[in-house]
Order: sequence, then C-alpha cells, then structure tokens
Amino acid sequence: AAIRGTLLNSGSLDREQQGQYRLTLDVRDLGTPAMQTSQILTINILDENDNPPRFARPSYAVLVPEDSSTGVSVLQVTATDADFGVNGTVEYGLQVASASFSLSTSGVLTVTGPLDRETTPFIQLTAVAYDLGSPRMSSVVVISCSVADVNDNRPVFANSSYAFSIAEDVSTGSEVG
Repeated sequence: AAIRGTLLNSGSLDREQQGQYRLTLDVRDLGTPAMQTSQILTINILDENDNPPRFARPSYAVLVPEDSSTGVSVLQVTATDADFGVNGTVEYGLQVASASFSLSTSGVLTVTGPLDRETTPFIQLTAVAYDLGSPRMSSVVVISCSVADVNDNRPVFANSSYAFSIAEDVSTGSEVG
C-alpha cells in the first residue's frame, strides 16, 4: 500500500537568496527485513517581482558640445534588477520627453535636436529604469547635461558705422575713440 507524506517549508523563501534546494529523501518500511530507498528531490523557487531596478550610479553628468550632430550617443546609463527572467529584465526611458535628447530602451542617451549653449547651457533629465514584471517596478536617476560652448558666433559691431576726429600731431599709441 502506498503511504503519502507532506513536505512543508520551515521558514520564508527568497529566490534571490537561494533559488534551488536539493533534498535527499530516505524512506524505510516497517517490514522484516526493513527495506529502504533514497531519492533526490530538487525544488526550484519561483521568482516574484519583489525588487526594483537599481541604477549603477546615484546620478549621471555629461558634457555635450553644442555642435553635436543628431544621432550622437553621449552617455550609457545602467541599472540591474535582482529578480529573474522578465521580472529582472530592465528597460529605460525618460520620465519627461525632451526636444534635445532621447533615451533608448537599452539606456543609451542620444542627441535628437539642436543644442545652443547661449540659450540653454544646462538640461536636466530624469531617466527611468523599469522591469518587465507584473506589476512593473521602477527607479529614477537624474542626468545633468551641460552644453559646452563652441566658437559658433562671429563678433558683431555695436554700431553700423563709427566716426572719430583726431589731431594730425597726436603721438603714436594715443587713443582715437
């Protein structure tokens, strides 16, 4: 006759701490002579989406020349998630869309529009890392973009013409106007 047993856990389980347990089950009957057998039981702990992504740095800063071409990659952000499978798969985006930058789902920050140091010397973005679990978990990090000046403006005279009068016997190096 078959006798059934129940296996119970004796504490809380956390897949991030230990994802698998291997137990050796020993069974003996009460016959004479007693018979016994052993079996290895493998228990795989299923993942629960209980960890948000964590950025590798508390913030990011980048210096971008104002003459950068559209499509130029300027920064890579990274985050990891301790969960497994889709629960631990991380994608990225910007919290608020930007006219000057985009952040790919792989975490690459790219120039998408014109930059002008004279009008906007600094742009602050907030990147979001989110996992693909259900419910989704996310975290944010600030990206500080400083726009570097390049010599892109010609000098301009304040007036369209100038007129000065000077005595003919003035010494060399004298101020004219």
